[in-house]
Amino acid sequence: MLIRQNTAFPHPLLSPHTEDYQDSEFDIRLDEIEENISTGEVKISGNAVLNDNNIKSLVSSGKASLFIACECFGTYFIKCFKVPLDKFTIEFEKGQLYGRVDIQGIISSTLDHVELSSRSINDEFPEHTRRLPVGAPIAATSIYSFEAGPEKLQSMESIFSLSSSESVEPGNFLVDTDSERIQIIAHPDLYKTISILRRRKERDVLISSLFLPALMSALDVMRGDESCKDRRWYRVISAKCTGAGIDLSKNDLATAAQKLLHGPLGLLHRVFGD
Repeated sequence: MLIRQNTAFPHPLLSPHTEDYQDSEFDIRLDEIEENISTGEVKISGNAVLNDNNIKSLVSSGKASLFIACECFGTYFIKCFKVPLDKFTIEFEKGQLYGRVDIQGIISSTLDHVELSSRSINDEFPEHTRRLPVGAPIAATSIYSFEAGPEKLQSMESIFSLSSSESVEPGNFLVDTDSERIQIIAHPDLYKTISILRRRKERDVLISSLFLPALMSALDVMRGDESCKDRRWYRVISAKCTGAGIDLSKNDLATAAQKLLHGPLGLLHRVFGD
């Protein structure tokens, strides 16, 4: 349904991932993604940005149309919505979207023998490649993603659990990701200190000294092992990564963890002052 970056066509395609057009642009702007957590309904609104006069005329004459393609494999929801160029609103019913949602703007021909006559088309395309059958893609945006569901609203602290064990060396803690929550297991003496700090105004120091390295450990597990993807902590972090635009295959784990915790070292100024 979606047109991936490595998909090739025997005709010109206006896309940020091709060089088929020169000096032409097609994109979608998402003004709002509104989610009702209590009902599970989702509404997205936005508009298309298109500066190619030939493709604009094809749409205005009915020879082509703009579609918003939507894929959500968490619910196996795959559908294209025909929308106007200037402004669109799409509403999703309860249960249609959950987890990662990918959307893309696609302009396709709606008639047979549609002629592409844009002056921006690369000269390498001969004339016969500019005559399209019905349903052929004419332009495609990048694929945009957002997260549907309540996980992205959960606090980071809610996915951690603190416990103590004599088996842990004094002054140290271990991280266990084999449960629904990330288990931070500290030596009993350290556990007592942490428990005291959590009740005092200096508790923010724990975000950088305890939760930051624990989160980095969990991110490392996520990057190399999907066997725990059904656990609650994994779903929450994955949702927050999607919302923050973090790609664990590309991002440095320390940078990703600091972004998810909103720059925890900056809180130290609030704890210790000048």
